[in-house]
Amino acid sequence: MAEFALATGIISTIGFALQLWKDTKEVRTSGSNISTADAKRVAQSLQTHCDRVKQLQTAETNLAEAERIKTIAAELLVFAEELSARLAQCELDPGQDGWKRYRDMIAVVWRGMRLDAEAQMNRLVALRSELQTELMVSMVRKLDHLEQSLAFRSLDDELKKLVLDQVRLAKQQLQKTEAIGAQIEGLSADGGHRHLEIMDQFRRLTPSPVNASGDTYEEQAARIKETIWFSAIQRRHGAIQVAHHSTFEWIFEGQQTTPQSNTTLVEWMAAPRGLYWVSGRAGTGKSSLMRFLDDDPRTRPLFQEWAGTRPLRLASFYFWNSEAAGDDRLKSLPGLFRAIIFSLIDQDESLAQIMFPGHMGKGKKWDDNFPTLTDMTFAFDRLATTEDMPVAVGLIIDGLDEYDAPHDEQLKLAKLLCKAAESPNLKIIVSSRPEDAFEQAFIHSKKIRLHQLTEKDRRIVVTDELNSAPRLARITTELERDELIETIVARSEGIFLWLTLAVQTMIQEIDVALNAHNLLQVAQDIPSGGEELAKTFDHMMRKRIPSQYRALGLGLVETLRYGYGLGAKMIPWVERAQPLSHPISTVLCSFFEEDISNALDLAVQVMDVSERTLREEMATNIIRRSCAGLLESRNPAESSGPVAEVHYLHKDVGIFLHQKDTREYIAKSLATSETRVQTNLLKCVLSTIKMRTYEPHYIPNIRFDMRSPDPLWDSIERCMRIGRDAEANDPETVEALLDSLNEAMQTIHSLRKDENEEMKRKSVKSAEPGSWPAHWTGGFPIDYHYYEHYGYGHRSEWAKSGLICSSFLSFAVQHDLCQYVIRKLAKGERIERKSQERPLLSSACGGAEPIWWMLPQRRPSKVVKALLEHGANPNEAFQGMTTWQTALNNARRARMSYVELSEMATILELLIRAGADTQCSVEWTTEERNVKGQWKAIKHSRTSHEQIYATFIAKETDETGSYSLLGLEERLTDEESAAIKQRGEQLLSLLGKGKSFRGRFSYQVRRGQTYLLEKLRPSF
Repeated sequence: MAEFALATGIISTIGFALQLWKDTKEVRTSGSNISTADAKRVAQSLQTHCDRVKQLQTAETNLAEAERIKTIAAELLVFAEELSARLAQCELDPGQDGWKRYRDMIAVVWRGMRLDAEAQMNRLVALRSELQTELMVSMVRKLDHLEQSLAFRSLDDELKKLVLDQVRLAKQQLQKTEAIGAQIEGLSADGGHRHLEIMDQFRRLTPSPVNASGDTYEEQAARIKETIWFSAIQRRHGAIQVAHHSTFEWIFEGQQTTPQSNTTLVEWMAAPRGLYWVSGRAGTGKSSLMRFLDDDPRTRPLFQEWAGTRPLRLASFYFWNSEAAGDDRLKSLPGLFRAIIFSLIDQDESLAQIMFPGHMGKGKKWDDNFPTLTDMTFAFDRLATTEDMPVAVGLIIDGLDEYDAPHDEQLKLAKLLCKAAESPNLKIIVSSRPEDAFEQAFIHSKKIRLHQLTEKDRRIVVTDELNSAPRLARITTELERDELIETIVARSEGIFLWLTLAVQTMIQEIDVALNAHNLLQVAQDIPSGGEELAKTFDHMMRKRIPSQYRALGLGLVETLRYGYGLGAKMIPWVERAQPLSHPISTVLCSFFEEDISNALDLAVQVMDVSERTLREEMATNIIRRSCAGLLESRNPAESSGPVAEVHYLHKDVGIFLHQKDTREYIAKSLATSETRVQTNLLKCVLSTIKMRTYEPHYIPNIRFDMRSPDPLWDSIERCMRIGRDAEANDPETVEALLDSLNEAMQTIHSLRKDENEEMKRKSVKSAEPGSWPAHWTGGFPIDYHYYEHYGYGHRSEWAKSGLICSSFLSFAVQHDLCQYVIRKLAKGERIERKSQERPLLSSACGGAEPIWWMLPQRRPSKVVKALLEHGANPNEAFQGMTTWQTALNNARRARMSYVELSEMATILELLIRAGADTQCSVEWTTEERNVKGQWKAIKHSRTSHEQIYATFIAKETDETGSYSLLGLEERLTDEESAAIKQRGEQLLSLLGKGKSFRGRFSYQVRRGQTYLLEKLRPSF
């Protein structure tokens, strides 16, 4: 396997060169503390890499790809050896002006290269990409094919073992190159981030293996299914409108062909191999057709005819790139692979052995990051390349254009599917818009242009819908009705989405029209389906919403737009057992026009089924009457309860509503409205909480699922987010609504406590043990990551830690409700807390954990300023830490986020100016194994000056692993980094110690976390 070793050596050398380019950039442009000895050591290391590549070049190779790999090696060596030689010459004579002279020398090294250095770096990236994505993968696929071939099966056991050992070593080499590549991708980060990422890659290179669950075949297959499944797999399928009756029947019989729709589905099914492409513009009904094929019982026999005597397995996936999706995996390649692999193994467990041969079998161990994208790519490839495949596989894949990736990645996926469809094992139907990537990839595939084939379907839909309006027959003749139907069908130009909007408009107009002429005029006024859909949407919004309903309709539209964005403002949980529920339901919208006083006076009660039904019907009618078809109510795909949701009619409606001119029009139209959108939404959410609409999950359960809160907690958190956004413009109303929320939740909390006590008396096993917190906010969930890490497993321990709130005012402080806090303080709410309660100022500065810093759009400095102005004491201690130490400790664990660091700097400045005792040090404890393997506590401390330097100037912090897990890492631009450094220098100046701080810190990894353990202390 010399080819793999050589490729790995090349990638390692490229990584070294790219990192060197990044590290010396600072030296070239601004300066650093690098020495000439460092340069010599780097030159020696680079030459060592080159020597290793040279040695590997001479090894005997067998695979065809080896020639190209050796060519790449030769090109790399020319560059790397020149660079190594030039670096080795970077040495200064004693007594020279060291820093400036050395910086000039480094700049000359790069400028003096025979090739432009910047262009050379880009070339190295391209070579690395070629090695990883083409040559290495190609070689591993050949080895996989060898393992599955008949020739391999005919070998004796000893030869088989030798071959399998080589295959295993080759795959290990590929995994290493992937890890190196992932490491290199992060080289644009600042020094602290780069170190964290490299350490993370080291951990991934030696992952903790886990035994496959159980030794039986069935148990291992079940484990794979459990690992790759995610709850949103069927969500898009359920959201697609079911085809109108009698439409799409032509796909099974009577399908016509055109020059652009060159083969019928039935004809394609009879062919031995190939891909079938359903192409069509936005709104032509592609997804409805794909769901029709997926659901119709006639589809399977057609696939079975192709499969012959082999058992047939069908799987489907629907890409969904929309705000309504609620799960990014629905628009990703991993999501596609997970859905298909899960469905196939769920139908036939024998496919687990074919797709994951290295993970099936007694004693096999899995890496903790299984399955990676590479694992799933190989698994999919094995479906196509395995000889003597025991089953035939049919795939239905909808919406390739909704795969959220650049053009070249979409093209790669399309070509991957084309290649797979050439296998006798697979038959694939795909759909997409006719975008360049798919036109290019599917140029030789069988296809249909859907808009050319649906004229009869569109006529059926229009005829059925218009005839359902009784008044139409009274104001038109049969000929006039036929003319109206033909006009609508013709003007739709194949776009079902246009047809839907036009028909809804006609039905509304029939009730007020005098004759057919009026109806024809309305139909002709709507921009035709051949034009951009945005023109149709704009016409509906501006012309078709009656003036008396305009504020209501646009208010609903704006509420939905805001509601889609609420998910991004919620606590970013490490993992959710269930997806975050959609915030805008029909029940919620039924409270839309009710007066705020009604919500304030509403008593806590349970909404019965009959009232729920009436409210959903009312809300659906309101939406139909006032939104001109741009919004619709639909039942969620998951059967989590009979809660209909409100969504855009189509994802393109959302795109239109986010356009600048559309946003300006809506804002202008709502400017004179008495009710503000956010305040009104807060009122509606409060009403649903009081009516306990989330039965049976209406009670906040102490033993909640630690991976995510239940729907009621989601609603409470939404109230706090909406309140934070709304209070600046409507502080008095927001205060009243939040006070009402507090009262309602305390009532629910008391009811649940009584119910639990009754269950305990009856010895019901599900009763909660122990005591309940006095205030309901004491049960609000905190991120599971912190419970797991710090061991707060019981509520009594949470209370001791100060993680939970003891009052609604403390809760409001943690959620940055600045105006609410100010109003309460002005009305006499006390700043002082009881001895066992965390001070409000401490909570505002971050509390016990940095979880609250992870809330998007936080601005806690405003709350800190308000509390200090009302007499809060920055030196008040809680659990042995002053507020200053609490703030400093959170600065120790901060993310490299410009907003976060800016807020922290502002808070520290406010505390200093308020008289904080800055002589206090920040202290923390880590654990380290001793020689006996036992964990030993290690105490650390840092002065205020040292910590401020570390966070704001050196930008080295003890980031917890959760930030990486949650995808919350951020990067500071050069301008941001300079601004944060300046803030740090200002803080040091405020401390009265303006001298330059020249400290260096090094990292160590303990239990998956990175800590600053060693430092060179400066003297101030």
